[in-house]
Formats: sequence, C-alpha cells, structure tokens
Amino acid sequence: MRIVNISIQAENADSLREAAAELKDSGIDVDIFDADYRDLEKSPELFEDLVRHIGLADMVVIRCMAEPTRFSRYSRLEPVLEQCRSPVFLFSGAAEMRPLYRDVFDGTDRDYGLLCQYLMYKGKDNEKGLILWLNERLGGPAIPVPAPVIPRQDGIYHPDCDPDISLDEYVRRLDPSRPTAGIVMTQTDWMSGNTEHIDAFIRGLEEKGMNTIPIFYSHLAPPEDGEKGLPIFIKKYFMHDGRPRIDVLLLTISSSNLVHSKKGEGTGFDVEISRNFYKTLADVPVIQALCVHNKWEDFEEDKAGLDKHDITILVIRPELDGQIMGVPIGCIRKDGGKKLMPLAPGIDHVSRMALNWATLRRKKPEERKIAIIMYQPRDDSSCIGSSGGLDVQESVCGMLRTMSEAGYRVEHVPHNGDELVQELLKGVTNDLNWISPKEAFEKAAGVQGPKEYGRTFRSVPRFNQERLVRSWGEPPGEVTVLEGNMIMPGVENGNILITYQPIRALGEQTDALYHDPVIPAPHQYLGFYRWLKDVYHADAVIHMGTHGSMEWLPGKSVGLSNKCEPDMILDTLPDIYPFCIDDPGEGIQAKRRVEAVIIAYLNPAMARADSYEDLEKICSLLREYFTIRGSASEDRMKVLVSEIFEEARRQDLLDDLHVPGDTGSEGFEQYIIPLHGYLEDVKDALIPDGLHVLGRIPSDRHMDECVYSISRIRNGDIPSLRGAFASACGIDLDDCLQDPSGSLRNGELKSVAAERVDSDFRNALREMREAGYGMPECKAIVERYCRMTPELEGSLEFALSVTVPNLLRTDMEMDDRIGRQICAARAVGPAYERECAHPPLRT
Repeated sequence: MRIVNISIQAENADSLREAAAELKDSGIDVDIFDADYRDLEKSPELFEDLVRHIGLADMVVIRCMAEPTRFSRYSRLEPVLEQCRSPVFLFSGAAEMRPLYRDVFDGTDRDYGLLCQYLMYKGKDNEKGLILWLNERLGGPAIPVPAPVIPRQDGIYHPDCDPDISLDEYVRRLDPSRPTAGIVMTQTDWMSGNTEHIDAFIRGLEEKGMNTIPIFYSHLAPPEDGEKGLPIFIKKYFMHDGRPRIDVLLLTISSSNLVHSKKGEGTGFDVEISRNFYKTLADVPVIQALCVHNKWEDFEEDKAGLDKHDITILVIRPELDGQIMGVPIGCIRKDGGKKLMPLAPGIDHVSRMALNWATLRRKKPEERKIAIIMYQPRDDSSCIGSSGGLDVQESVCGMLRTMSEAGYRVEHVPHNGDELVQELLKGVTNDLNWISPKEAFEKAAGVQGPKEYGRTFRSVPRFNQERLVRSWGEPPGEVTVLEGNMIMPGVENGNILITYQPIRALGEQTDALYHDPVIPAPHQYLGFYRWLKDVYHADAVIHMGTHGSMEWLPGKSVGLSNKCEPDMILDTLPDIYPFCIDDPGEGIQAKRRVEAVIIAYLNPAMARADSYEDLEKICSLLREYFTIRGSASEDRMKVLVSEIFEEARRQDLLDDLHVPGDTGSEGFEQYIIPLHGYLEDVKDALIPDGLHVLGRIPSDRHMDECVYSISRIRNGDIPSLRGAFASACGIDLDDCLQDPSGSLRNGELKSVAAERVDSDFRNALREMREAGYGMPECKAIVERYCRMTPELEGSLEFALSVTVPNLLRTDMEMDDRIGRQICAARAVGPAYERECAHPPLRT
C-alpha cells in the first residue's frame, strides 16, 4: 500500500514509518511519501512530486496543528485532493476546526471518529491502527483493526531514570542545597523518542549544578478541578504544599499556554492577569528554550533569524504569556531528519541563564548586587539619564527607596533626582574629556587593564574578535579608555551600582551608530558588561527606560547565537527593563534580543495642546473673520484678511500651509480656511505634560489628563467618552473638528462649539476626580452639563470601572515589580502590556 503523509505545522511520519516496519513481517508492505509544508513551499519540484504521489496513493493523510490554509499552497492542492480516488483524511489538532473539513473524508462517521482518535492520541501503536484500517479496506491480510490506544498523558522523563518512576521517588534523588529547574516538554516528543536535545539540555543544567524535574504532558489531558492544560501539571510536579519545588521553569513547548488553558471561554489572546497561572501558582521565572523545527545556523553562517512559522509558534505566541525569551537549544538535522539535534552553545547559554535567575531568586535581598544602568548616549555629562517619557533620576531615587525597604543594602537614598545627579557627577561618567587619568582612576567604579580585558577578548568567538579589530583596532581601542585602561563609570551605593551604558562611539559618530545593526560595539562595551558580571559580580542589571543601544547591536533578530553581540556581551546576566507602554515594537526587540523582562511603565500624561498668547491672537482674528463674513463691508474684510496674513507670517505659519513665497495679503484669502483647520488641529492635539516617574500614580491635573487622553478616543466597542459627552450636549464633535470653519444651526462657529464642549468635558473630569470617581456621584456631575444617554453612560462606566482603576494601580510598576517581583526574581508575564497594571486601551 502507498500512503502520502502531509504535515502542516504538525508531526511528521516517523511514528508511521516505525509502525509500518513492524507490520512488514505480517505481510503488509507500506510505502510512505512524507512531505512537510515548509519544504513544499520552498520547492516547486517537491510540490509536483507530491501531486504525482497523491495520484498513486491508497490513502492521503494530512496532519494540521490548526487549519490547513496555513500552508500557502493548500488552495492549489485542494483540486488534486478532490480528484483523488483514494481516501483523503485531514486531521486538525484544533477540535473546533475538524467539522469544517469533515467532508474531505468520504468515509463513514464511525471511520472518521476512529481515524481522528488514532491521530489525536499519536504514537506507534495508533499509527499501526491507521495502517490496519487501510489494510482492511484494501482487502489485505486478515489482521483485526485495533482500538485506539490512549497513551500516558503526563510523567517524568529523565534519560537516567526508569520511565515509570514516581514523583516521590524522583524527588528523593534531588539535592536540596541546589537550585532546581522544572523542564516541560511535549508528550509527542516523549512518545516519538525526539529527546536527544532534551537529554543534552538536562545534562547541561545538571553540569551547572542544578537539579532538574523534567516532565512531559499532553494538552488532551482531561480537566482537573476546573483547570485545563499546563496548570494541572505545574501543580502536580512543581508544587508541594502550596509552595514551588522549583526555582525556575523552562519551557520547550511552543504556543501560548495561558490561551490554551482558558477552559472553553472562547477564542482570542486576551487572558486576565488573575488567570496567569505562571504567577498565581509557581511564581518563579519562566524561560522559553527555543526548539527550532527547521535548519538553523549561527550568525556567522546565517544573518537571518527564524522563519515566519518559527517566529509565530516559538516566539510570538509564547510572548503572550510573558516568558523570558531564550535561544535555540535544538534544531533539525542538516541531513533532513525531522528529529531535533542538540545545539551545544544554546544549551550552555540557556543553562547558565536559568542558573543565574534561580540564584538571584534564592539569594537574600541584602546579598544581591544590582547594577542600575542609565543612558548617556554621548560622551557628554549633560545627557545622563535620557529616556523616552521617563524621569529617570526621580525613578532611580524611588527605586533605591523601594530596594532599601525590601532589605537591599542601600547606604543612603537621595532626596530627589537633583541630589542624585550631583552625587553621580562627583564620580565618573562616560565623558572623560575634562578629567585627568589620575582622577578618573580614583573615582571610577572600576578600571579594567589590558591584561584583564585581554582575557575577556580572547573568550569570545574568533569571528567577533576579528570584527572588533576591523572596526575599532586592537584592544582596548580608544572609546572610554585612558592610558590603555578601560574606565568603568558609575557610583556605588551599598550593593547597588548606578552606572551608564557604554557609548557606541566618540563625538559625531555616536548618534549615527546608536541603532547601527552592522558595526560592532567598541571594545569597552564588551569589557563593561563582562566587568559587571565577572568582577563586580552583579546578580542582575536594570536598564532604565526606553531605550538603550544593546538591543540594536549586530546579530539575528530573534533566536540568537553566541556570535550575536547582545548574546555575547550580556552573556546570560538577568536583565530587567522598564519600557514605555506606548512603544511595544521596540520593547519586543529588547525581549527577543537581550532576554529582558519588560516592565511596562505609563507614558507621560498627555494634555490638550490648547492655545497660547500668540496663537490666540490669530485665532481671535479668524473667529472674527468667520463670524462677520457675509455681513461686513468689503473694506473691512480686506483689512481683516491682511491682519490674518501678517500675523500668520509673523508666526512662521505660511510654510506649514505651503503658501507660495510670493503670495501677499491680496491672494491669501484662499488659505484662511486651511489655516483655521490647521490651527484647530494643533490646539486639539495631545502633547506630553512632563515626564512619568516609575511607580508614581498620576495625581491632580495629570490624572485628569490621563483619563481625558485615554477616553477621548473610541476603545474597541466602547465609544469615545468625549464624543458621547458632546453628543449628549447636542454637538457632533467629529463634524465640528472636521469642519471647524462651518457654523451650527444657531450660528455658533463649529470650532467655538468644539472648544466649549471640550472645556466642559475637562471640567467634568476634574469634578469627578474630586468626587472620588464614584459612579452615582459622577453621573450626577455629568447630568449638570448634559442629559445622560445610553452611549454616554456606557462610556462613563468603562472609564470608571476600567481606565481609572488601572491608572490607580500604576504604583505596581515599582512597589510590586521592583520591590518584590524583580528583585526577588519572581515570575513574569503575561506579555508586554500586562507586565504593568495598566493596559488602559484594548487593541
């Protein structure tokens, strides 16, 4: 018999081949043509070969993780399948997808159900059942068709242990003085023997001095106590008497386990913080160890990262859960075999990474050493602490205060950011232009001589050594170097080092190279981070705000190798990274390329730009123009147009409107309506009002501005609160903003009406804050301005029940995450926007 097997994001035909080999002695000879959709997409010749084999096949089996359309050529394959005279069976791992493709199989419901069970439960025995079902259909040897075999749904797997070892027996062999890593693999890998990379991973961790508890589980396991999926097995294997047995959790499985544990609550990727079982159960760091079901090379051989399939399955979906993103520990063999081979550099990297996070977790706060890294992008001390939307100096003061209260050894806490800056300037920064070598050596946090850096330099791959020398000369180069010694900037405060990220170059080159993905960082960049790790013995670094330069250094975009600079330089040091919530794109770079734990912080309060004295002067003239046009004399209108023209020219507004340079007041009237629209847009724009301080809840006008800026736009199916307020006042705000020069029925200029209703809305928000944001009180406040409509009531309820409470939890940025979670190395996630307490908008 001939069987064609097509894999679409699913397991291949290895188990089918094993089953066929065992049945050969029974007189059943099976020829298997196996094709993976990724190979089919890359090779038109292979696709044509598949079509030919389908025409000769006795059965076609299509295995999908979800829908077959994830194979881009499936639409071309469908007509071929429809013409196939043999049975075609399409199995989807997503139960909700199966009914959509039931008609692909022309057999009975009984046969369909039987084949579904064979493929769902997997393994050699069930693949035998599939072959014997086809054998009976073809009239082959009289061998009964067996019932599906339900395999073990979970268990402990260790290459040195009995396959049936109990949890109690396994735990007794662990050394309680060592940190313990929990490892999760799929039941499919366990059943198929795809464990070579797992075996090497286990050995790598144990060689680093860690215990391991490696388990496998199936997502088909029945629910227990109302739980579904991975939470069952976290409780079973990694918890004891409500406390974790493990210090770090390592996942080799793909996709989002939080989404998969939603217990039939519908589709979508939105998982409430309370449902984050990583935190509510084990509450330990969670690291994603990438298992790449594709070919993979290091950065020297292949500059690309992962392909789109691997990024989706191995990176994007796990990121929904908030894991710390590791590097590849396994990939398919170059000979085309589909079982994974271990990647020794990646295994070593993730093993050290796990050990560092576990060690940080086990240390007492007073023993931990933390490096707080501020940014100084140029060799200029006037720019220390620059960051997007964050008052770094005040935030560091608050961080020191929180750490001190949490038990860290902090000698003193500056009263404010200004005092902190003065202390820092007494030390050494990245600006060595005005300091003598003697003074720099005395004040520096550390000095790395040629011999010490030489050892670091020789420890990195030769590929990177050669790139460093080509770009920056022989070690130690010239950047932040005095008399051949590298200067390590910063000031120590107890066990906390407040320091600066190394600059990427000197002088004018600095800005040009900040995001450069080709030129390597200078010698001192490597020397600094290795000094932090190996000499200062930092347990973790905290990069202060959006954003630094490490995540932009040369290397793969994701799935890094040991020759990628972020991997090579940071070298598994735990990285905590407060990052502005409105910049997830660059935050993803930090998660994927420097293995950062992102702590999203609130962007600065955004205020309506409004007007100012000069702008109000021209706006007043424009209001007069639109009010009297049609009734004033021609001479008066000419004078008014001339005044508007002169004022626009004085305020340099003509270029903004692309008014030709030779235009005078006589030809300017055609630009008055565009000028009015432009100025009204400027006045209604949102602009930052100050900087955010990490963990500080917005107060007074800043709280009003936050609620105003968030609620004035539509949020999914929740209407704009400002728009609903205006509608209840009888004003179509969108119309007024789009046509500010028009007039309402009562003759009021639309721009004036928009300003009036916006002012009332902001006054109402202030009064609501002063009333404590209670729903009855806020409804009464609103009803003093306008009638209450269903749309307005719905928007108001959302603002008071979701937006305001989330803003009031902004202190979690510092108190919960810095004071306890970060510094105690506790669990992360769910992903980026949920790493803070305030995802105020649903996107």
